[in-house]
Amino acid sequence: TQSVQPAHRQNVEKVVSQETRQNYKAERTTKTQTFEQSKRTTEHTKKNRNLVTKKGQKKK
Repeated sequence: TQSVQPAHRQNVEKVVSQETRQNYKAERTTKTQTFEQSKRTTEHTKKNRNLVTKKGQKKK
């Protein structure tokens, strides 16, 4: 049983490292996605503001 244990431990470590790597990757992708989304929304609001100001100027 002693010879089996180290191998098992190595396998567990491998699995854990894979999981952490996947989690890290997922975390990074979500961060970039949210950043892109926020950038898009700010651009969108800026466009809307410009449209609104243009409309306001036309009304004058």
